[in-house]
Amino acid sequence: MKVMIASQGYPTKKYPMNGIHQFAYAKALKKHGVDTYVVALDLRSFRRKRKWGYEEKIVDGIKTYAINIPLGNINQKLLCNIGAFFLKRKIDSILNKEKNTDIIHSHFTEPSYSFIKTIKDKKINIPVIVSEHSSSINKEDISHIRKDKLEVAKYVYNNCNELLVGSPFFQERMYKNFGVRPICTPTVANTDVFTLNNYNFNKNIYRVISTGNLKYEKGHRELIKAYGRVFRNINSELIIFGEGEDREVLEELIKEEKINHKVFLKGHKSIEEIAKEYNNGDLFVLASHSETYGKAYIEAMICGLPVVTTRNGGSEHFIQEFNGTIANVLDVNDLANKLEFMYNNRHKFNKKIISGYANRNFSEKASILELKKIYSAVLRGEKYVR
Repeated sequence: MKVMIASQGYPTKKYPMNGIHQFAYAKALKKHGVDTYVVALDLRSFRRKRKWGYEEKIVDGIKTYAINIPLGNINQKLLCNIGAFFLKRKIDSILNKEKNTDIIHSHFTEPSYSFIKTIKDKKINIPVIVSEHSSSINKEDISHIRKDKLEVAKYVYNNCNELLVGSPFFQERMYKNFGVRPICTPTVANTDVFTLNNYNFNKNIYRVISTGNLKYEKGHRELIKAYGRVFRNINSELIIFGEGEDREVLEELIKEEKINHKVFLKGHKSIEEIAKEYNNGDLFVLASHSETYGKAYIEAMICGLPVVTTRNGGSEHFIQEFNGTIANVLDVNDLANKLEFMYNNRHKFNKKIISGYANRNFSEKASILELKKIYSAVLRGEKYVR
């Protein structure tokens, strides 16, 4: 079997998170015997410095074909159609080099639109599977989805061969809002990097870690406020990985709370650096308003960390009493109560048990095994049934 992973970019030293989901899939598939390559359609703003035009290279051991066109924040349908225009100029030569491609597996709505439109317009007979990870799609009310993004999403979901999501809650929302019934399957987590290396919790300092883009929807504002209430006079620190438009707001909030000596915004870091910090941590917290799966929680649990999540629609289904607790969305008081509970009961958690649970149920091996079954069903023209 040969699989093209369709991506919106590839990770670099400057932008290590770009395309990270897609490359996690590509590397895992390759490791488990699937011939895999990536086609990256990078339509970010010209401010994201990179080589413009077309390039072929090896990225993290994966053959990568990249089309870099500086567009940025424009109407989503227009952006996707421009992306399709440039993709059509290269897709034949890419497929000629990568003969016998069986499946195109695209991730996220916008690049999926460009790839599906290209395949349909050029009448290329390769099925397209789409994995949706976007919290901007996981909305209770469809009217809360941006109009131009909604138009793109409807086209993608009704023209792909199979649609995949990571949680039962998101699956039901997709059916309610779009009339499509996706397959619910675990999102691939890189368990080669995220492993349990430190079985002990810290004795002298309580280290809380969070990972997520610095944007309002990730709940970092609520976390910083709740953390300040609970840990102001406790020997502790909060480390937040990620970058985004909310950084200045968060920096000001940290100053207002007078905890700038305890809270650290680390920016983008490699997954290796993040995994190392997880192994040196005591608790993982991400107070997202909405999640489609919550891969960051899984990665933290594989490293043995108990977690605090929210009722965000993506991560509740894998939280149990022995591995964490759930707070209400946008509720600083409840989040503070949950942080205090986790701190007061920190000795009751067992890193080895938490890691074992995450590995058995959400590991890379388990995820890829099911994904290969989905691919095979699509190639047979059948609906995948567990």
